[in-house]
Amino acid sequence: MKIIYSLLSCLIILNSSAQGSSSSKQVSNFSIEAPQLNTSKKIWVYLPKSYTSSSKKYPVIYMHDAQNLFDASTSYSGEWNIDETLDSINAQVIVIGVEHGGERE
Repeated sequence: MKIIYSLLSCLIILNSSAQGSSSSKQVSNFSIEAPQLNTSKKIWVYLPKSYTSSSKKYPVIYMHDAQNLFDASTSYSGEWNIDETLDSINAQVIVIGVEHGGERE
C-alpha cells in the first residue's frame, strides 16, 4: 500500500510541475511599451477558429487580468478557461486581454 501511495504522489507532483501552457491554438500574445507607466504590457488575443478562413467581422470583448484568462501556467489563482469555453461553443468572437500590471498599475 505504501508503494502505491508513493507512486501516486510522484505522479501527481510530476503532472503538476509539467503542466506547461494550457492555452488553445486560437490564443496568441504580444507586448507593447507603455512609456507613461515606465513598463511594457502583455496583450493576449483569442481568435475564433473560423477567423483565418473568413472575411466577416467579429464582435470584440475586452477583458482585464489576461494572465488568468487562457493559460494555467501564467495564472496566479487558476485559469478562467476562456479559450476552452469559447472553443467548445464555437463562439464567433474575438477576445482581447490586457495583463494586470501588479502593484504598479
